Amino acid sequence: MSKNVILVESSSFGRFFFIAQTWNSETYAKNARFVSDLGMPVVELLNSKVGERILDLGCGDGALTMKLQEFGCEAIGVDSSPNFIRSAQSLGLDARLLDGHHLPFKVVRVN
Repeated sequence: MSKNVILVESSSFGRFFFIAQTWNSETYAKNARFVSDLGMPVVELLNSKVGERILDLGCGDGALTMKLQEFGCEAIGVDSSPNFIRSAQSLGLDARLLDGHHLPFKVVRVN
């Protein structure tokens, strides 16, 4: 069994196999950059203002977080992948290794 496969046994539901996700920023940049490229219209739709604080949840390697900063936002990137966070931080971004289900931020406004 691969180290990325997790077996979960439940008396109620039987056996389930889950594949744990592992992310690599170099592979992502090479094979999946189109994902963040497709997200760019959403960044533009935000019509963010200079100084606005934005949380980029699931920031990956920081491509869209960087765009938000270029627009003058105070962007914080969050991801659960240590590899992605290291890549985002290498760009000078405020990127944090956190679980998206348990964020230590106070929500001020959600649009």
